[in-house]
Order: sequence, then structure tokens, then C-alpha cells
Amino acid sequence: MKIIHCHNRRILSYFLLIVNAIIFLSLQIAPEKSKTVKVQFISCDTIKLEGKLWFPIGRISNKIVIAVAPCLTYSFKPVTDPKRLRYDLMLRDKLLKKGIIYFEFASRTDSILKYDWRYPISTMFTKAQDLEAAIAYIRSRPDVKDKKIILIGQSEGGATSAIVAARNNKITAVVLLSAPGVPGQVFTDYQETCQDTMFMANYGHLSEAFNSLNLISSLKEKNYEQSLDGYKNFRKETFGPLKDIVDNYDNYDTIATHLTNYLEQKWKKENSETRKRFKNFSFYCYGNHYWAYIQPEQIALRKWKPELYFPYIKCPVAAVVGTRDKAIEYRSSIINIKKLLASGGNNNFTPFILKDHDHFLENRRNNPSIQDSAVVKVVDWINRQ
Repeated sequence: MKIIHCHNRRILSYFLLIVNAIIFLSLQIAPEKSKTVKVQFISCDTIKLEGKLWFPIGRISNKIVIAVAPCLTYSFKPVTDPKRLRYDLMLRDKLLKKGIIYFEFASRTDSILKYDWRYPISTMFTKAQDLEAAIAYIRSRPDVKDKKIILIGQSEGGATSAIVAARNNKITAVVLLSAPGVPGQVFTDYQETCQDTMFMANYGHLSEAFNSLNLISSLKEKNYEQSLDGYKNFRKETFGPLKDIVDNYDNYDTIATHLTNYLEQKWKKENSETRKRFKNFSFYCYGNHYWAYIQPEQIALRKWKPELYFPYIKCPVAAVVGTRDKAIEYRSSIINIKKLLASGGNNNFTPFILKDHDHFLENRRNNPSIQDSAVVKVVDWINRQ
């Protein structure tokens, strides 16, 4: 009997050991929160675009979020620091926990500029066409076609979302993340002012900038003062003609042609030393900050006119802005969005102002952390729509 008793105790010990091991392993393996499906759809009859659908595991709500990416200038880089969380990724994960399906798609790339293939033709206006194609694709899928559609646009993606929401009365709600609520000429000038101030704050960078100017024969004799005012004068004289071309023409091919001709004439006037240093026309142009006026995406941003779209949006709109945004001035943007929506009879506007957060909605006082509360309130707003 004693032998049998000991044997039973040994079996029980093994059993408990196995149970504890299973419990331990289950705690180490995080439960799957969603499944991802890669998709393809067609925009403008011929352009093939790729996207991803995130389906929550478990209960699925009656909503689907379509995320619209920012422009390349402010596109997010992959996160390599495990302690660093992007606002848009935190937002996606919390939406999935609420059972809300999440969809994002890639933009097209091409070039209308004959001397450089690196810059995309994809603008907020072509992105609007692609977003409409993405909505049509969602409406064609049996598993999601009846879901309420909520658009979330980051930066330029917010402008794209506004364009589409103004034309589509089937959109349930729009969330704007650091999106421009003022005309393009206003916020691009604001960006330049912030850039000038940052140059002045770090005199080493300012000196480096002026030293590079002296390498160009057409600028060498200008003798710009090494100060904030001197740098502003450089911007005004150098970029003023480029701004005028962009502002005075509406057709992108015409703008590109005039910009190219203007820059080619400048290149011809440079001396042999400058030509030898920069080696070719393309490097000369882009190496001297002209890319912001040549790139189709940037041309479109400067052409942005919110008054053409916000008055025609009838669904609820939320805007998330940071008080330390150096790309979009948050006060004027919020005020103008509210005003334009109200002019069209839409008073359903909710601003979320995040103190000390930047254009990427990261907290600059505690960089690079993002407060959980800054995301939860927006998720709750979306969940109520």
C-alpha cells in the first residue's frame, strides 16, 4: 500500500508540474489580437494599389477605419526602439481591441519631372482618387461592405480625407491627425519660419548653411548676413521666383515646365567652378533645397484650399493637434476648420489639443513617449460614432 501511495504522489507531482508549465507558457505568449490580410485593388481603372486589412480577433463592431498616410516629407520611419510607440500604431491597436476593423493602403509612385525619377507624382489629389477606390473596394467585399466607414488622415492624409468626405455623404466620421486647416501658402510659410528659427537656434548649422551658399557663384557675391534676417533674405530672393511660379499656375505640367526652365537658366549662369562642384543640374537643384518647390507632392500642398472642402463635410469631424507642431500651426488650423464646417451647417466638431506634442503627436517634453490618454479619448470618440 505504501508503494502504491508513493507512486500516486509521484504521478500527482508530475501532473502539477505539467499544469504549471502550461500556465507559465500561456502567460509568456501574448494572445493574438488581430489577423492581417493583404489585398490589392485598382484605382483610376489601371493603377494597382496594395493594402492591409486588420481584422480583430473576437467580437467585431459595425465600423471600419481607413487610414490615409501623410506626405513623404513627414512619412513615419519604421520603429526600431521597442520602447517607442507611434501614435498611429497605438491608435490602430486600441481600435482593434474595440473590435473595429482597420484598413490602410499604399500610394502610387511615378514622376512628371524629366530629370529625376526619385520624386512621386502622388499628391493629395491623386490620393483622394485612390482613397475613393479604396472605399469602393471595401464596399465590394462581402465581409466588410456594410460597415460604417471612418477616415483617419495624418497630415496631408487629413487633407485627402477632407476632400473625399466632402464628396461622399456615406462617410460616417473623419479624424484629422495634425492636418492642415489653413491654406497651403499659409502653413508652408509657417514651416519655413520654424525652419529659419531652428537654424538660428543652432549657430553651427547656420554657419554651415552660409558656407554652402558661398560655393555657388550666383549667390557668392550676395554676402548675406549670417543672421536670421540674412537667411530670410536668402530664402526670399532664392525661392521667391519659385513660389510665384507655383502660385500663378494651376496645371502641374505647366508648373513643372516653368520651374525646370527657370532652374536651367540659373544653371547656365553659374561659373565653371560651381558646375564642377555640383557636377550636374539635378544635384545642383535638389542639393540647394529646391526640391520643396519642384516635387509634385509639395506643389499640391501649396495649392491646398480648405474652403473648397470643409463646408461640404456633413459628418462628425475630430481634429487631433499638438501644441508644438512645427509643420501646422495648431490654433489657426483648429479655428479655421471649425469656422468652415459651421459655414456649411456642420457644428459637430471635436478638437483634441495635446499639450507639448509635435507633428507626429509625440510628447516633446517626454520624448518619445505618447500618453495613453491622448489616444484613448480619440478611440472613445470613434467608438461613439
